[in-house]
Amino acid sequence: MKYLIIDIGLTFDKIIFNDINKELSIIKIDNKEYNGIEEIKSMILDLLSYNIQKDISYEQIKKIISNYNFSSSNEYLLWCNKDLRLPKDPKLKFNEKFINWIDYLNIENKYYNFETAIKKINEYLLCNKINEIELTNIAIKLKELDNMFPPYDLWKDYYNINDLSDIIKYNNIEELVLF
Repeated sequence: MKYLIIDIGLTFDKIIFNDINKELSIIKIDNKEYNGIEEIKSMILDLLSYNIQKDISYEQIKKIISNYNFSSSNEYLLWCNKDLRLPKDPKLKFNEKFINWIDYLNIENKYYNFETAIKKINEYLLCNKINEIELTNIAIKLKELDNMFPPYDLWKDYYNINDLSDIIKYNNIEELVLF
């Protein structure tokens, strides 16, 4: 199985487990009994994901990721359950090799630059096209209005900011401060 997943690139959701013999669908490991196909599948998934991710390099992961065309970190994290080679926490797994999500996911430089983003944010806010107070919701709404903004979960990395408040500011909860 490890060969099929690492070398061949088979995703775990493509592997089908059949309950041909009820007696074979009971496995004991360390005095713990796994009963039924779904429980056994879950156990195998846990064991495989640990071993597979242990043996895979940053360069291999980057090559795998380039085949998927992820557009956000959330999209990547959802896919981690299907492709056991992808670590759920690449920052922890790869330490200093992990630069940011933009680099890791091979996302093109196709969104507004920082200065243009500020102008466009102000434009949308002044036109009252956004009636949100929470910064994440503002970023989500901006993406819905204008596809030239990155997905909200990439704003920090794309604009090299620590927080959304570095690009969208408030004097108080009621009043937006425009740059």
